[in-house]
Amino acid sequence: MNVKQEISVGALTLVGLAVLILGFKYLKGDNVFTRERSFVVNFSDVTGLYESNAIMANGHEVGRVKDISMSKDPRYQVLVTLQTSEDIFIPDDSKFKIISVDLLSKKGIAIEMGKSKQQVREGVVYPSEPTTDMFAEISNSL
Repeated sequence: MNVKQEISVGALTLVGLAVLILGFKYLKGDNVFTRERSFVVNFSDVTGLYESNAIMANGHEVGRVKDISMSKDPRYQVLVTLQTSEDIFIPDDSKFKIISVDLLSKKGIAIEMGKSKQQVREGVVYPSEPTTDMFAEISNSL
């Protein structure tokens, strides 16, 4: 092999790796080419909620669940890291709750926008609202 062929093989390998990494991130639900903001919300129960589930505000998808982890701090229970687009303003007095997105009980997080002038920040753990399940509400009304 001459040098030109070796350079071509190396360049093709690098392009292939880049496509593989970007494709994996895309399939995971990450937005590859947008700037995003992450913040943490404390929930008592996250049954049915998974990473990459939708975050809804006013019926519009504004982000994804990035991570779900148990808290080591006894003040908190389950910490859910939310990732939203950086250009969306979410007031820090907003309310967060887990909702059913569809009839098959797929879960998501609804944001009820607050009125504060301050925006949510990284490093702050925000409280959540009690979760209401669609089927529990139907059985309670019967």
